[in-house]
Amino acid sequence: MAKEPKMGILDFRFVSDVGFRISDLLSILFLTLPVFCVTTWGTSPQQPPFREVYEEASSLLTEVLGEDVAVRITMEEVDTHPQGVFTTPVFLKTSPNIKLNTVAFEMTYPKELSFSAAHKGFLLRSDRVMLETKTMAHASDSTLQVTTITVSAGEEDGKLALPDGLILYLDFRVSERVETRMVTLDNKISCVKTVGGEPLPHEQLVAENPTVYILRSDMLPVSACFFYMH
Repeated sequence: MAKEPKMGILDFRFVSDVGFRISDLLSILFLTLPVFCVTTWGTSPQQPPFREVYEEASSLLTEVLGEDVAVRITMEEVDTHPQGVFTTPVFLKTSPNIKLNTVAFEMTYPKELSFSAAHKGFLLRSDRVMLETKTMAHASDSTLQVTTITVSAGEEDGKLALPDGLILYLDFRVSERVETRMVTLDNKISCVKTVGGEPLPHEQLVAENPTVYILRSDMLPVSACFFYMH
């Protein structure tokens, strides 16, 4: 009589027979590990050096990602629906030695989205700040359109500088006839003007590309897990 084969701990047939999958086990481990860490660190007399770790990580990220970046434009990701409207904030970050008088950036996106308006952020409430927008069809792709946003701190011989931080709010509308999908706002900085007139290399101008998640009408936005936000 032939011997029955032994079933090891990681035998996939055995795992399948008892109704579990390796992915299920990994998911359980992934979800419970943060709780274990929080419980352990919270009760341990020797707390981990969070401040030191954070400062070291921030310094490393600055060296790796931001060393050669003079001007950076960032936006937040957005969840929306067909026929929806949404607003995304725009943040400006410049190097400590850069005083920026004017910045212009282009957004390229599908025609399922339509740009509505731009509003000055709290930091740009001054009447001196000039804000211009222009939307046109893409030069080579009929499914895309391009919106150019220009922000200037004001004339006065170009001696006024834009502050870092939240500078704009941009309003968009979503078409009624759009499938559930992810849409990327393809951004690039097209023009900058410094207070001192120094030229900035193009490779030092960075505009990040946010994602717009178009959900079904019956879907709700998914909130981030508490443990990964703190």
